[in-house]
Amino acid sequence: LTPERAPTEMHLSDCAITAEGFGHIMSAFEETEVYPAPIMKGGRPMALYMRLENNYIDEAAIQEKVDAGVIAAYRKGSGSRVPSIGAKKVDLIVRENGRFMQKQGDPPAPEHA
Repeated sequence: LTPERAPTEMHLSDCAITAEGFGHIMSAFEETEVYPAPIMKGGRPMALYMRLENNYIDEAAIQEKVDAGVIAAYRKGSGSRVPSIGAKKVDLIVRENGRFMQKQGDPPAPEHA
């Protein structure tokens, strides 16, 4: 994957992702130099726009990545996204109240997800 071919959005809502799966996804972002990626040739670097609502991720796991500066909580409709500064690699969509919108309890079996 190169910055020129890196996706700019990732929609993973309603996929029954757990904290373990989230950890693997975030590790991939933390280990790559691709993000923040330029949005166009010569453009300023932008974090990946990501949606993860309605999964089974412990919100503390998400908050840990926010606190570490890997994720920025982004409210859809709150204005233009700004170029990434520092290590931020993901702009994660949150509700007006800043919640990560995760489901509680155990996820369904994979064949029912």
